[in-house]
Amino acid sequence: MSSNSDAIIQWFSQIGNRYVESYLSAHDVNVGLLRCNPEYGLKLFLFRWAYERSGASYAYRIAAVKSVSAAWPDLSKIPQEYSKFYRGHKNASHNPCLDSKIEQVNIPRIVEWIEQGNLEKAFHCLQVRGIAHKIAAFFIRDIITVIQSENKVKDIKNYLYCQPIDTWVRDTVDILALPTPTLTETFHATHYRIYNAKDLNKAIRIIYASLRAGVSPLRVNQGIWYFSSNAVGDSGRLRELLTNADTKKLADELSLIDKFMP
Repeated sequence: MSSNSDAIIQWFSQIGNRYVESYLSAHDVNVGLLRCNPEYGLKLFLFRWAYERSGASYAYRIAAVKSVSAAWPDLSKIPQEYSKFYRGHKNASHNPCLDSKIEQVNIPRIVEWIEQGNLEKAFHCLQVRGIAHKIAAFFIRDIITVIQSENKVKDIKNYLYCQPIDTWVRDTVDILALPTPTLTETFHATHYRIYNAKDLNKAIRIIYASLRAGVSPLRVNQGIWYFSSNAVGDSGRLRELLTNADTKKLADELSLIDKFMP
């Protein structure tokens, strides 16, 4: 990996701090409640992470929180309550609130496993309809950030459980031509619920590049999304900015819209 690519990765890591300040403040996430209150934890998961995918109506998450409130403590009633609060097309095949397994999702317990560094167990306990790799890893990534437990994430294997892959990460890995490391262990996409060997490869490459550059793979992931979504919004423009790996170009681009960034 070139020193220029190192600099870009390190720059994204710094920008990742802005993601944390904007989206994971104490106002947004009450860590104390998250650790001990299952009702709050489930509502927060459904409202902040579970429906973060392309095409998902914002009304989905509103209905989800209302459904938990109305059903609590009998979580088996969530699917029927959800049907009361949301009358439109529910996308049932990808809607966690319409899966009976939603009652088994105990967020404080999952947070405890994350804090202990047992990311595999936390990840697989989020096996609910509509929660594939991207959302599960997105949630675990952000929880690690708010509880400050990244020191428990020891290697690429564990980082794969908290490295969500979206279009911006895919583009960044390819444009920067980040290398694929030689690893002694074989990883399988299905184990991480990615179902796409190319995305698994991209996750490994961005994690490896971050560790080689001496920065957090989580903060780099957060920085790529924050910058690309809020300051660029266009894959063609991102390609132009990342070509030749010049951090000044990125900083100049950010300055043009900085006052309107979250």
